[in-house]
Amino acid sequence: MMKGIFYGTGIGPGDPELVTIKARIAIEKCPVIVLPNTDRKDCIAYKTAEKLGIDLKNKIIVETDFPMTKEDELLQKAWNETADSIAGYLDGGKDVCFLTIGDPSVYSTCMYVVYILMERGYSIKIIPGVTSFTAAACSAGIDLASQNEKIHVIPGSYDIEKSFYLDGTLVFMKSGKKLKDLFCFLSDQKKDYDFDFCAVSNCSFENEVMVNELSDVNRLSGYLTTVIVKNIREKKTSERKNSSGFFQNTSCKFFPCHKTENLDDFNCMFCFCPLYFLGDRCGGDFYYTDKGIKSCLNCSFPHERNNYGRITERLKMLNAD
Repeated sequence: MMKGIFYGTGIGPGDPELVTIKARIAIEKCPVIVLPNTDRKDCIAYKTAEKLGIDLKNKIIVETDFPMTKEDELLQKAWNETADSIAGYLDGGKDVCFLTIGDPSVYSTCMYVVYILMERGYSIKIIPGVTSFTAAACSAGIDLASQNEKIHVIPGSYDIEKSFYLDGTLVFMKSGKKLKDLFCFLSDQKKDYDFDFCAVSNCSFENEVMVNELSDVNRLSGYLTTVIVKNIREKKTSERKNSSGFFQNTSCKFFPCHKTENLDDFNCMFCFCPLYFLGDRCGGDFYYTDKGIKSCLNCSFPHERNNYGRITERLKMLNAD
């Protein structure tokens, strides 16, 4: 008996009109449908498939349990148990369609199962889908990138402050409980930076909510919220104020303690450089004297306005030592 084929199928962000023809064909032809939920009533992917008008009543529906945890042992157990269940149908000659919202290659549990089945020698086909962040950008009428711009897709588990200093468009996905922290941080950055902001909850659903101002974020809710930040640029000097990452003490008799071409951007936050003890790894413009003493006379790294995030990131190296 020939074994069945496994189809990892991206079903898009939720709107049935955004489901690809290829995905629809896979759903129609496969007698077994796997859901990344324990209850089909709460499964967005299943609800989307129902709206396609495909008869799902005569199909075998496999509901799975993927725990929301970072414990590797529990996750590995869940992935392997799901793979075992799917393998049973494949060995019986049945094609299996695993439904996942968005695209299988972007933060999808489906891919963990795919890798296990691949190792076991099963035939695999992965069908791409429309992602939530591309759908959100289109809904907002904006581009994610043009010409040489970069795009950074950032999960909720990533460091918010570190990501803000990346060069290019920032796409925050799956922020969950960190959503409020993200909005608070972005609001704080408005003191020193201008940027274009857009956030969409439940993109492509009937209850979709889109906001373009940080003051309106209370209208957003839920796990399915995508935040897009682009065109980050410093405010004019006259518009800047002291913030959590910038401070000037112009009354200090040593101000400025290092030579600078732009006095308005001289940051006094780190009066004494916290990276000094990193030695050669500090990242600054230092040199060693004839007596072997590290001199930072020519270094302005800790006093540059935009280096606050870089310094706090490098401080982690001290903890690692």
